[in-house]
Amino acid sequence: GELQVGDQVFDEAGAIRNVVAAFDVMHGHQCYRVSFSDGTSVVPDAEHLWVTSALRPGTPKGPKPPDAARKYRPAVRTTAEIARTLRMPASMSRHPQPKWNHRIDIAGALSTPQATLTIPPYVLGCWLGDGNSADARMTVSRQDWQIVREIEAEGISVAERPVIDRAPRIILGGGDRTAAACRDSLQAKLRALRLLGQKHIPSAYLRASRQQRADLLQGLMDTDGHIAHSGQCELSLCNARLAEDALELIRSLGLKARIRSADAKLYGRVVNTRHRITFWPVAPVFRLA
Repeated sequence: GELQVGDQVFDEAGAIRNVVAAFDVMHGHQCYRVSFSDGTSVVPDAEHLWVTSALRPGTPKGPKPPDAARKYRPAVRTTAEIARTLRMPASMSRHPQPKWNHRIDIAGALSTPQATLTIPPYVLGCWLGDGNSADARMTVSRQDWQIVREIEAEGISVAERPVIDRAPRIILGGGDRTAAACRDSLQAKLRALRLLGQKHIPSAYLRASRQQRADLLQGLMDTDGHIAHSGQCELSLCNARLAEDALELIRSLGLKARIRSADAKLYGRVVNTRHRITFWPVAPVFRLA
């Protein structure tokens, strides 16, 4: 109800488009809640048009005209038509769980211009994942020391502070200098972005170019990510706001991501809530070898 002619939106391919027409909010229509496998949902009316691919298009057997709906071939269907053919017929589904009939394509990666960013996206992703919330320090395992080399390759200086019997602490971009000398330090830049004490992904980074967003995700995944033998990736975070931002970041790259929340336990005691984002990548989302 808020869109107006002249507004800009993203289309299904991720390109920026101008709104050329907007309808008034309609009342008194038969409506459905349509839920998707990534956990999102919308409420369209019965006559809303969709492009779906169906396992069983619902057309009779035998010869069909060239424009008839066919198996796996995208076709235009109304919400009411989808509701009537939502599940596969019982005889076609040998699995005890419902086998959904319809699919829609994942939206394409957002096509946005290169942004001028004060902190390299990869470096910010690493700090968001394993950095101290209050300053420009990070804890990095010796096994993952490649992260330090990647940060240096982004033009950020690194000073190591060994800790006995623990993973080393590193200080990024002059974070340990006096206030008078650190106006251009990484810590000053984190403060200017209002990230100290409240980790999140700034909006400028969420709408940066595709490569910049991919670099940011690589920093997050190198520090807080995991990949299974099957190839499915997971990003696990305890900061709810950062998790929601990371979910938007991943989806903005044209990836189908889901988020689940559960108790985070330490020695059997609940210490926080863990937010797990899972997705299947189509391009490298790690820099770590």
